[in-house]
Amino acid sequence: MTVLVRSTPGREAVVAVLGQGDFLGEGCLAGQSRRTTSARAIAPSAINVIEATEMVRLIHEQHALADRFISHILARNIHVDEDLIDQLVDSIETRLARAVLLRRATARRTGPTGCSRASRSLISPLPAPCREVGRL
Repeated sequence: MTVLVRSTPGREAVVAVLGQGDFLGEGCLAGQSRRTTSARAIAPSAINVIEATEMVRLIHEQHALADRFISHILARNIHVDEDLIDQLVDSIETRLARAVLLRRATARRTGPTGCSRASRSLISPLPAPCREVGRL
């Protein structure tokens, strides 16, 4: 599953690649009333929908779930920090290489997702030299 943001002109950017057991839509637990991202399945997926009030109850009652959820939130926060730093100081080639490495790490952690190559929509907005690097 990819998590995407869209700009007003309609350009998309992948901000996260989720795997089996990951959480999505956790902003509603912090009172976020507006969705800032969209999700798109990149392989056949089964999604469990849990209402916010039920999730809060489960977090309080099931410590293993709470630990897993907190680990997910902290990992996501670390990735957001790293991505922001990359955008501010690294070249586009470095950012692309990091994205490929993160994709491989996600595939190893969650198993194959049916998507063995970066999609054209992920690579096409990049300048030509970077598109070539993405095809290697």
